[in-house]
Amino acid sequence: MRRFLLLLIPFILIQISCTRTKPIQVVVPDNSPSIEDAYAKAKDGGVITIKPGKYELLETLVIDRDVTFRGETGNPEDVVIDCPNSDGFKISGGSPSFQNLSVCCSAEDCNGFYIIGGTPKLFHCIITSRKSVGMGITGKETVPVVENCVIKNCSDAGVIVEKESRAQFRECDFHGNNLAGIGVRELGNPIVTECKFHDQKQTGVIIYQNGRGEFKDCDIYENEELGIGVRESGNPTFAGCKIHDQKQNGVSVYQKGRGEFSDCDIYENKKVGIHVEDLANPTFTSCKIHGQKENGVLVTKEGLGEFFSCDIYGNRMPGICVQDSGNPIVSKCRIHDGKDAGVTIQKDGTGSFSDCDIYGNAMSGIYVVDSGNPTVTGCKIHDGKNSGVVIYQKGCGTFTDCEIYRNTNPGIGIIDSGEVTVTGCNIHDGKNSGVLIGSKGSGTFNNNTLSENYHEGKLSNWAFHDEAGEVKGSGNTPEIPED
Repeated sequence: MRRFLLLLIPFILIQISCTRTKPIQVVVPDNSPSIEDAYAKAKDGGVITIKPGKYELLETLVIDRDVTFRGETGNPEDVVIDCPNSDGFKISGGSPSFQNLSVCCSAEDCNGFYIIGGTPKLFHCIITSRKSVGMGITGKETVPVVENCVIKNCSDAGVIVEKESRAQFRECDFHGNNLAGIGVRELGNPIVTECKFHDQKQTGVIIYQNGRGEFKDCDIYENEELGIGVRESGNPTFAGCKIHDQKQNGVSVYQKGRGEFSDCDIYENKKVGIHVEDLANPTFTSCKIHGQKENGVLVTKEGLGEFFSCDIYGNRMPGICVQDSGNPIVSKCRIHDGKDAGVTIQKDGTGSFSDCDIYGNAMSGIYVVDSGNPTVTGCKIHDGKNSGVVIYQKGCGTFTDCEIYRNTNPGIGIIDSGEVTVTGCNIHDGKNSGVLIGSKGSGTFNNNTLSENYHEGKLSNWAFHDEAGEVKGSGNTPEIPED
């Protein structure tokens, strides 16, 4: 008998285990009149199936355990949950799941979802807030996963992520929100992959107040103001994103904003592709910046920025414009086939340009004016439809080890009190003079080679107007003419 009982114990334990783990199934409205009542009945692991219809949450439903809410048909438009008085779902813990639902909050300053803890999962939902944010996510231990959802028509941002949350968004569609599709602040650090941000009333994505975030392979387009805004020490990363067709700028980084942008395609924005100002210092690597209606890149008002191996072309205004004490670092970039100058430095702008290829632009390859003063090293400046380099109206500049060739107008033109230092450059095969010193222009030239530059069929490596300023230097081939 004792042996029989011992053999029976495993079967009893299995039966108890099966009984304990069987999830509770609740159907609204068949065997539960409301979503609140269904949640009260469902224990951990319970599944609440909601049939088509419109439902109300008159009070915030606090979720702290592993329960699944799912629309019966799979179409989120068939199950609409309205929250007229307060936040809809407040998630404080557990791993609840929401599937195939529409959640609309119409209360003042309230969210459809307010997530302060746990690891909830939202799949194939539509989220709207008529008077606030669609989804608020806060806290380091708060890690929701939001997939294939639509966050739309919110009167504030579609989503706010803050306070170190690592929320994850995959293949979501953010559109029609009043301020931004997503806002990230206060060390919020979401991972956002293959999402669309479009048709917001202001900005597609805004990162501010020390916000972070990783954005991969997103499509950001047709927003009323900016595609991406980074300010107040925000520091996100964007990789492989398309940023295009905004009504204003593609990317604006300002008020000490930072950020790393790699392999992004920034194009056809109505104003500037990238705008950097107010001590902002972002980094752009291997990005394409093309077809803007204004500048490809504008660095102004003490903006900084680093640009590495970028392809900047076909913009209506200068590919890069630096002004008002802007000071970027530009290295190994191609700046070509623009409808204006390749690079313009003006109004006390500076900047360091190294190993760049600047060619085929409709105006000068590099145009320096109004006390602009760049440092240009190891660059090729060629095949321009105008001059290679123009230094004009008190513009300055230092050019070292550059190759300047096959430009339609002078390789280097210095006029109207422009002043330049040129060292170790090769200026050749121009369709006009190699170096033209015009009215009050001056410069220092050392160890340069000028060859095969022709003006009106005559060799013209050096050319001087009557009112040319002082030109000095040595070691040039040919040497600077003495008269």
